[in-house]
Amino acid sequence: MNLFLAFALVICVAVGGWLSKYEWAKLLAFIPIGMLVPAFYMTGTSCGAGFIMRFFSDVGSCTNGYAPRQMFAATYVLSLVPVATAAVAIKLIRMAMDARKG
Repeated sequence: MNLFLAFALVICVAVGGWLSKYEWAKLLAFIPIGMLVPAFYMTGTSCGAGFIMRFFSDVGSCTNGYAPRQMFAATYVLSLVPVATAAVAIKLIRMAMDARKG
C-alpha cells in the first residue's frame, strides 16, 4: 500500500466517523454523499487539480491514461466499502460506549 491509498483510507475513516454521529436512517442515507470526499481526493491526485474542467472529455488525461470521469466513477465505487464500514463500526462503538456509561 502506498501513501496515496493510506491517506485515502484515513479520509474514508474520517468521513465514516463524521457520519457516525447521526441516527441510523440519516447515516445510511448520507453514505453516498460522504463517498464524494475521498473520490474527489483520489481523482484529484491521479488527474490533477483541474480534472473538473476536463471531466467530460473523452481523452485520457489522468496519470493512468483514463478519462477523469472514468477515474472518478472508479474511485467513488472504491470508497463505498471503507466509508460504510467505518461509519457502521464507529456508530456501534459509540452506542456501546453510551450503553456502558448509562
